[in-house]
Amino acid sequence: MSNPPILEPVDYRRAGQFLRYACPDAVNLDGLNSMLRQAHEAGRGTQMILALAALTYAFADGLDTELGQAGLAEFILDQHIKEKETNDA
Repeated sequence: MSNPPILEPVDYRRAGQFLRYACPDAVNLDGLNSMLRQAHEAGRGTQMILALAALTYAFADGLDTELGQAGLAEFILDQHIKEKETNDA
């Protein structure tokens, strides 16, 4: 007996649409909130986030490499420092 897949097509659809609504050149807050609301109401918020990660890794060439992961860690640390500076101000 195999386990059912964690992600379903609906999760990928919501994630893909979320990314389109999040385009930096034309952010659509109503659209973003709609995808979040749909996922929440269906009890699939975590699955939508996993689908977002899957899409990111699929389209961000090199993110799954050692160098890509090191760059991501550096980015996270940099943002953490900026966050602390903002909160301490």
